[in-house]
Amino acid sequence: ELTAYVEKELNIPGGVVFAEGYEDWQTRLRLARILTRNFQKYDKAIELFEGAVGSKPLNVEQFEDIVWALRDLFVCIYYHEKDFAKALKYIDQAITMMELDPDKKFTFFIRGELWCWRWNALKELGNLELALQEAQLKMQYPYRTGSNSYRYYAYYFIASLAYFDGEYEVATETLQQALQYYPVGENAAQLNTILSDTASDNKAKYEQLLQIVRQEAVWDI
Repeated sequence: ELTAYVEKELNIPGGVVFAEGYEDWQTRLRLARILTRNFQKYDKAIELFEGAVGSKPLNVEQFEDIVWALRDLFVCIYYHEKDFAKALKYIDQAITMMELDPDKKFTFFIRGELWCWRWNALKELGNLELALQEAQLKMQYPYRTGSNSYRYYAYYFIASLAYFDGEYEVATETLQQALQYYPVGENAAQLNTILSDTASDNKAKYEQLLQIVRQEAVWDI
């Protein structure tokens, strides 16, 4: 029924969504992602995600797909069920799998972002102290050259706490520290323009910076 609904609403030829068959866990993930991103049918998507993330990956691509699915499942539960303990279980599983290969570059998720999601869940569960301890540790993550998502998201997490507490100057300064480890690329001039703008207040600067750094970027780690 869900497949027929998606095919009709998106005008997709029949059989495309589940071309590999209904028993293929990666096609169930495909349908789950369509349901969340196109139709906001989170309950059905969560059911599909949960039925797929326990599958055994047979290659590197499938391994990454499961970690990506665990991250998507976390986000659905975090925002739409608001069951932070349940969500934490899935992001912890994703982190454990991700860290099995500390040098691999992934395509569909960012290492530091997964840790940042964990810290947000810990905060919601009243364990902000542990989240801050872990973020402080990630600020020391080995850094040579290039971008470092562990360090960036550790500083970003601290900055976000300051922002939501109304401490906009601290938030902007901390986010500026985070940018040392962000893959700035073609955005360098735009970021510098925002930071040097004396007419904007710190709250506006913080929000403008986030609009840029939330775009897709290619990380070294």
